[in-house]
Amino acid sequence: MTLAQRLALWYGTVLLVIVLLGAGVTELVARRLAAQRRTELHERVETEVRRIYGAGGTVAAQHVAVRGVTIRITDAAGHDLAPPRGGPSGLEVATRLDEDTWLRTSIPDETVLATRRDARRALLGGGLAVLVLGLAGGLVVTRRALEPIRDVAETARTIVETGVADARVPRPHTGDDLDSMVELFNRLLDTQADMVEQMRSSLDNIGHDLRTPLTRIRAAAEIALDRGDREALESALETALEEAAASEQLLTCLLDLTRAEAGMLHLQRRPVDPADVVGRIAALYEHVADERSLTLEVGACPRGLVVDADPTRLEQALANLADNALRFARSSVVLELTADDGRVGLSVHDDGPGIPEHEQGRVFERLYRGDQSRSSSGAGLGLAMVRAIAVAHGGDVTLDSGPERGTTLSLWLPRASEESRAAPEEPG
Repeated sequence: MTLAQRLALWYGTVLLVIVLLGAGVTELVARRLAAQRRTELHERVETEVRRIYGAGGTVAAQHVAVRGVTIRITDAAGHDLAPPRGGPSGLEVATRLDEDTWLRTSIPDETVLATRRDARRALLGGGLAVLVLGLAGGLVVTRRALEPIRDVAETARTIVETGVADARVPRPHTGDDLDSMVELFNRLLDTQADMVEQMRSSLDNIGHDLRTPLTRIRAAAEIALDRGDREALESALETALEEAAASEQLLTCLLDLTRAEAGMLHLQRRPVDPADVVGRIAALYEHVADERSLTLEVGACPRGLVVDADPTRLEQALANLADNALRFARSSVVLELTADDGRVGLSVHDDGPGIPEHEQGRVFERLYRGDQSRSSSGAGLGLAMVRAIAVAHGGDVTLDSGPERGTTLSLWLPRASEESRAAPEEPG
C-alpha cells in the first residue's frame, strides 16, 4: 500500500467516524424535535377545540380534525360523546374542557417513527455521499500533496539506476515543508556531487603524485640491474628510500587532513604565545629565504596575545603558510601578528604575483594546485591542512590577494580566556 493510499484510508476512517458521530447526534436531535413536535400538536389541537367548543359545544367540537392527530371528546368516565376523529391511537393526553367533558388527543407512534425513518434515510444517503466524495477528494488531494515526495523517490531511483548524478527534483514552490524538503534534498545532491568530483580529482592527483616516485624507483632499479655494480645498487636503494619517504609523507599528510576535516584531529592544547611561534618559524625558514635570495621579515609581533592551542599543530600551520609564501614571493615575505575582536591572526604576506580571482575559492581544497603552482613541488595539501588545523582550534583562515598587492594569508584563532590563560610554556 502506497503512502497516498494509507493517507486516504486514514482520512476516510476519520471521515467515517465523523459521519457516525453526526448520525448519533442527529438521532438525539430528531428525538428531541419529535417530542417538541408532539407537544406543539397537542397544544394547537387543544387551543382549536377549546375555541370551537366554547362557541358551539360538543356538536361543533366534534368536527375538528388535524392530520396525524386522533381527537376524542368524552365524558369524565371516558365514554365518547362524539365519534373520534383521526387515525390509530398513540400516547394520549387528556384535558378537561368543562366539569363533565374531556378532550383526549393522541399522536400515533407511527407518525413519529416515520419521521425518524425519513431522517435516517436522508442521513444515510447524505452520509454515504459525503464519505465517497470525501474519500475521492482526499485521494486526489493527497496525491497532489505527495507529488514532491514521489519526485524525490523517482530522482533518487534515476541516480541509483543510471548513475546520472546531475538529476534534480523540480521544486514545487509551495512555500511549505515539502518545498523545504525538496530544496534540502537538491542541496544534498549538489554537495554529494561536489564531494564525488573532489574525490575523483583527489584520486587523479594522488595517482599522479605517487606515479612519479614509483617511476623513479623503477628507473633507478633498472639502471642498477643493468650496470650490476655495487655503487649503482646503493644509489638505487637510496633513491627508493627517498621516494618511499616522500610517498609516506604524502599519505601521512592526507590521513592527518582527513582526521582534521572529520573533527578527529588530536590536539594537545595549552596556552601559547603566538609571538614565540612566529619567531621559531622565521628562524627555521631564514636559510630557505637566503637560498632563494629572498628577504624573510618579522613585522608587528606584539607579545601577550595568548591563544589556547596545540603548539606543534600551530607551528605546522604557520610553516605551511611560510613555505607557500616563499615559493611565490618575488623579493620578500613578512610574518606578523594582529588582534581583532577577541581573535589573534598569524599572517604571512608575500609580494608575489597574487592568486587569480577564479582560483581563490579553491586554494584551500585538498590536492588543488593552481596554474602558478603546477610547475613547483608539492601535493596541494598545505593550505587545506592549514584550514583544517584552524577549524579544529575553532578558528578560520582568510585570504587577501591581488595582482598589485601580492597575497596575505591569515590564520585566526580565538584568544585564550582569562581563566585558562597562564604563563605560556615553551614546547619541549
